[in-house]
Amino acid sequence: MKLIRSLSIILGLFLALTTSLPGTVHAEAGFCDFGTKVDELKKIQTRVNPDDSLGVLAELKIRKDLLKISGGCLRKNAEDLDSQLSLVRTTTPEGKAFIEWIHRQIQENIGFYSYKETQIDTLGLKGAKDMAKEFAARKLQADDQLEFIIQSILDWNSNQVLFETGAKRFSDIKKTLDAFKLPADHEIIVLEKEAVAIFQEASLENQNAWKDFANHEVDAGREKTKSSLEKLAKAYTVFLEISEVSKKTLPL
Repeated sequence: MKLIRSLSIILGLFLALTTSLPGTVHAEAGFCDFGTKVDELKKIQTRVNPDDSLGVLAELKIRKDLLKISGGCLRKNAEDLDSQLSLVRTTTPEGKAFIEWIHRQIQENIGFYSYKETQIDTLGLKGAKDMAKEFAARKLQADDQLEFIIQSILDWNSNQVLFETGAKRFSDIKKTLDAFKLPADHEIIVLEKEAVAIFQEASLENQNAWKDFANHEVDAGREKTKSSLEKLAKAYTVFLEISEVSKKTLPL
């Protein structure tokens, strides 16, 4: 019965794994709610006389409102990413240095948007337009890339429970099978060795993925993260085969 329980847990892990294989970057964390401001800006920009003083003032107010929303939203997004970063577990000096580097980049972003928010009320129309361009450029060149890095290592971090729990369950299954003293050429033992070999390969690739991240090789780390999970899923399928064979051949 202990073997059956362990294998049922392996099945649960396998189902969790196959529904969350990466290749998936998480949904964008930041979301700016502009309400009707964008439509208001479009409407006022169609005024007949672009130099009309009242129209200019109205446009400037809308642009400032949009900048305040954007700046606050982008700053909050950076703060949220920093909070998520604290969930990443690492014990190596290289890993800690990498996380600290990301933290500094995030703090720089927070400082940038916080400072810009203090300047919005002093802007004229040209300055408001220039700041909007500055926000857009920074988001594209810095924020989005940083978020990609963070989401990549969060993907890796969330997978560690699969490897840790899998290792424990695989060990339990091995101990139970050893108690039956099956011959080396028995179908179950052959399958067990195959599963363990695949799991060890997956674990090594999982470790190497983190080394890539720590060396700022994010694309390579993402590829290894995906590959390690695919191999882990393959190891689970073999253990599920063991379950089926065990039901037929062992006195459980």
